[in-house]
Amino acid sequence: MVYSVTDLGKIKSLLEDDLKKKKSIMLAKLNTKYDDALEKILYSRRLQPEKRKHKVVDLMDMKEQRKAKVEKESKTAVKKYMEPFVMKDIFTLYKELMSSPEKINAFNYSFRSRMQGFK
Repeated sequence: MVYSVTDLGKIKSLLEDDLKKKKSIMLAKLNTKYDDALEKILYSRRLQPEKRKHKVVDLMDMKEQRKAKVEKESKTAVKKYMEPFVMKDIFTLYKELMSSPEKINAFNYSFRSRMQGFK
């Protein structure tokens, strides 16, 4: 399907706005999850200090990796989503229609079938 430039611009801006909201929600949930886990490990009496230190460092590293991944993927998500949509101006579409006999026949057939529905 072919969309006009203004339609695709509107779709892209809506997606970007929605992505910003969802990204902030995701980052907040991620922070909460890892902060709760860190708190649980820090105040655990069952772990030896060396193991506790190792687990805390691992959790902090995982938290930073996941935050970086969310940030990185959110930068290109809308662009990747919008790639399959085709942006063409009317002149190009008309030129393609008139230069292809198959497209003209398909257009004539669909036009005639729509017109018969009005009778």
